[in-house]
Amino acid sequence: MLNELQNHEIPKNIRNIATERKIDSDKTFEAMETAIIKSLVAAYGNAKVSVNINHDSGVINIFELCKVVADEEYNEKHTILYEEEDDNDDENFQYLHRNDQEVVEKPKKTIHYRAMKLSDARKIDSMTKVGNIIPRIIENAWANLSKSKDLIKAFNKNFARQINVLSREQKYDFFLQKQGTLISAVVKRFAKEGYILIYDNGEILLPSDMNFDNEPVEERRGLRAETINKERFSLEQIIQVYIKSVSDDKFAKYQVIASRTHPMFLAELLKQSVPEIRDEQIIIKMIERMPGIKAKVVVHSMDKNLDPVGSCVGVKGVRIKSISEELKGERIDIVEDSQDMVEFIKNAMRPVKPLRIMVDEEDQKVTIAVPDQDLSSAIGKFGCNTKLLSRLLKMRVAMVSDTVDTEQKLNEFRKLVEDFKVALDVEEIIAQLLASSGFKSLKAVAQSEVSSLMKIEYFDESLAEEIKNRAIEYIEEEYKKKTSEVDKEYIDFLRSYVNEDDFVLKFIDSNIKSLTELADLDVGEVSDIIGKSEINEDEIGEIIIAARKKTGLID
Repeated sequence: MLNELQNHEIPKNIRNIATERKIDSDKTFEAMETAIIKSLVAAYGNAKVSVNINHDSGVINIFELCKVVADEEYNEKHTILYEEEDDNDDENFQYLHRNDQEVVEKPKKTIHYRAMKLSDARKIDSMTKVGNIIPRIIENAWANLSKSKDLIKAFNKNFARQINVLSREQKYDFFLQKQGTLISAVVKRFAKEGYILIYDNGEILLPSDMNFDNEPVEERRGLRAETINKERFSLEQIIQVYIKSVSDDKFAKYQVIASRTHPMFLAELLKQSVPEIRDEQIIIKMIERMPGIKAKVVVHSMDKNLDPVGSCVGVKGVRIKSISEELKGERIDIVEDSQDMVEFIKNAMRPVKPLRIMVDEEDQKVTIAVPDQDLSSAIGKFGCNTKLLSRLLKMRVAMVSDTVDTEQKLNEFRKLVEDFKVALDVEEIIAQLLASSGFKSLKAVAQSEVSSLMKIEYFDESLAEEIKNRAIEYIEEEYKKKTSEVDKEYIDFLRSYVNEDDFVLKFIDSNIKSLTELADLDVGEVSDIIGKSEINEDEIGEIIIAARKKTGLID
């Protein structure tokens, strides 16, 4: 280490360290000065000292601060330490306590000065006065420090720590300038949180959902995966990433977080491939992504004669294809901006042509009717088109087929979608797909075959089974809830005629919750309650008579 070097060798080695670690050489000299001070503090304690290293010769001078006292007050037998409050916490000084002195512990801001006679002080500074503070060089201090194993150990540890702090600060400043930019980095290793990348000797974390250590993904420090479609990379592979954030937390395990799912990652790729975007002839207004599936990029041309969509797509789609390949096949829609909402929606839905666009400003909802054959395309894989359009508009979006052509049917459709959302606890797009596929009730979903549900676009077996099970569970829970406060004898009575939950619930929903209330009804009123049924009027009459007998209204 540096303590083993001759003075003249120190400047060269300090500068070599600065070059290797890419830190400022002046700061590296300061780091060595601080490390010397800290090593002395570790050994001695609480009197203020300072260190100066000549950047050319490497000569190291260590000074002790002394307080000037009158000659007659100076105690020759003991080195007197004077104490006072320190209002200016100068970082260039630290506290040193001689082992041969007994110093009472003081608050952190108490300074201990070694006493110096006025006559001796004036040999250093002829103008000094009693009470002044004079720095006095400690002869051979660096040589003596180098002879002590304990001091050497303390110095090496403190110097290494100071260099690491400087290196970390340098990397922080470097990456802070890179924040919001696209870089190419090398995959160095795998970690619990994701991929560790190397760029300019600095480490970057690309959070991933890849299970490197057989650990549950949700336990990974709360970091969201920033990789596309569970993409995998190999060691030493060079990949493009977007510098998403640089943490100012000095204790953070990873300060620099990269992303491949961030909207600006796509924006930077477009900037690389489209000169008109680089030259700001075309402005990217908005980007919404479902990484690896679909993205919609809203663009505006600053030149009326320049086609923003065509420029971004390129001849035969060559520009957009290369970006799509980088994004693992993510489909990219380039949307021309418009201040007119209806026109904007039409631009965003191309090539599908909406038949009607109904905007409900109060409810912040847009309903778009499209031809039956275009409904699946309008909704998109996993509902991507609907979701992305909803994000762009900052409004709820519902795609319906043109068979929903009246206000009444539209209201019925909206209610059915809302019922499915609540009962099945699914996203609106799933509810829309169910409602658009002919399922008119939860019961229809619960009683359907899994194979029938799988016929819905983008429904696989797993999703179909989950939807069916949720419908069954919801219906069962609702039945239990509604019948929990109704007399069991009354329920058994109704089930003795028609053993179906729906039959019982029709009476309960109509607030007919006892045999007495049922006995008061006539055939017409019961017919209105149960609606169309296999039960005819004669059978309804039998039910009413039986209820009246049980309640004692008739013998």
